[in-house]
Amino acid sequence: VWVNQAPISNIVLKNMIERNLRDSFVQKWRSELDSMSSCDLYTKFKTEFKFEKYMYFEDEKLITVICHLRLQNNRLAKVIGRYSGIERNQRFCKMCDENKLGDEFHLFFECKNTDIANARCKYLPVYYAQKPSMYKFLQLLSSEDNVCIKNMGIFLSKVLPLHKR
Repeated sequence: VWVNQAPISNIVLKNMIERNLRDSFVQKWRSELDSMSSCDLYTKFKTEFKFEKYMYFEDEKLITVICHLRLQNNRLAKVIGRYSGIERNQRFCKMCDENKLGDEFHLFFECKNTDIANARCKYLPVYYAQKPSMYKFLQLLSSEDNVCIKNMGIFLSKVLPLHKR
């Protein structure tokens, strides 16, 4: 605008400034996320800077539990091990005897703990649980389907407290 010195409407100027500020913010946000190893899963499913559908739910408990998973504010071995100085590849699930990394994927699809397995069968869609893959997991975490998101929240509200014991 300054270089061109051409007349411009207030609305066009406002939109240009708003778009440039948003683009700059999103670029900085993405760059900071990519540099944080603790955000490894979040950066895989959070590909757009937008307000998520689950934030509109009336049930604050579901919103909170989904946020806790997405932002790694939970007691999974993957997270706790970081604060205990345990090497990442040694942060095994304490809920089962599988000797597998206690991360989100394990929680959703692999953990043999009876309570977790029962909740998985009850609340997660069969499509994701049968032949699970990281691709399906990322689909689930970024789902736009309200029923699927709610069921995932209920699943998390049942299984995440088990890790506090």
